[in-house]
Amino acid sequence: MSISSCLICKKKEIYEKDYDNHVLDFSLKGIIKLMAPYFHLIIPKSAERLKRVATRHLTLFRGKVKICKNCGYGMMAKIPSDRELNRYYSNQYWTERGTGEKVFKSRYKTNDRAINQVKFVLDNIEKNIAIKKVLEIGAAHASSSLLFRDLWLNNQIKLYVCESGKQWVNYYKNANIRLISDYFPFNEKITFDYIHTSHWLEHVSALNKVMSSIYKILNKNGHLFIEVPNTEHYYWSYPQTDRPHIHFFTCDSLIRLSENYGFTCVFIEEYGITFEDLHKGLPAMQYQNKKGSYIRALLKKKD
Repeated sequence: MSISSCLICKKKEIYEKDYDNHVLDFSLKGIIKLMAPYFHLIIPKSAERLKRVATRHLTLFRGKVKICKNCGYGMMAKIPSDRELNRYYSNQYWTERGTGEKVFKSRYKTNDRAINQVKFVLDNIEKNIAIKKVLEIGAAHASSSLLFRDLWLNNQIKLYVCESGKQWVNYYKNANIRLISDYFPFNEKITFDYIHTSHWLEHVSALNKVMSSIYKILNKNGHLFIEVPNTEHYYWSYPQTDRPHIHFFTCDSLIRLSENYGFTCVFIEEYGITFEDLHKGLPAMQYQNKKGSYIRALLKKKD
C-alpha cells in the first residue's frame, strides 16, 4: 500500500520511522524492556514456543510507519491482512500477556485504569441523559464497563462487549455481560447509548470503516470514549515495543478524526508519565500531564 497523504488531515508531508523499536537500544536495560512482555513464556518447556512467537512477530508486524508532519497521525505502511489479525487476536495476543479471566473477576472496582477512565467520563458527560445500553469494544475483563454500570445514575444498564479472546466467554456470562461479537464491525442490528474503547483503536486494520460503523450504531447524542497511546512528545525518539499497533495518534489527529466522522469532542486530555520518565524506569502512574504518554477523549455524536 502506497501512502502519499495523511489519512486524517490529507496533508502530504509524510516522514517514516521503523516500526517497533524504531530507535534501537542495545543496552542491557533496553534488551530487558524489549523482552519483558515475553518473560512469562521463558521456561524450559516454552523455549521453542517463545522462538515461534518471536518469529511470527517479526514477520507479521514489521516495516515502516508513515507519520504526518502536520497532525502527527501515523500508520503502518504494510498492514497485516484481516485473516492474519483475526488469528493473532484470537490466540496469540492473550497467550503472550498471560492474562487469565480470574485476574480481574472480583477486582474491577480496584482496577486503577478503570477507575480513572470512568471518573473521566462521569466528570464530563451530561448527568441527565439516558444510558441503557453500553458496548465495550476490545473489552477483555471489561472493568470499566462493570464499574460504569455500578456508578451510573441507574444501574439497570445492559452491558455488551466485542472481544476476540476466547478465555473471556465464561467470565462474561458470570458478570451478566452479553458477548455480541468476536470482532468489530459486526452485523447485529442493535444501537447503543455509550461505547467504550480502551487501547483498541490503535489495533484496528480499517480505521475509516471502524469510525463509520461506530457512528451508525450510536444513538442520537450518544457518547464514545477513546483511550490510546500518545505518540507526541518524543515518542519516536525512544525505543518502543509498540507492536501490534497499526495506528498512532496525537491529540490533534484524534480530534480531527472524530470531527471527520460526525463527532464533537466533549473533552480530551493527555495523562500519565512522560516518555522521558518512562524510559528512566519510573512507574506509569495515572495522572493528568500535558506531556503524558496516553490520551483519553470523550466524544459525542452530532445531532
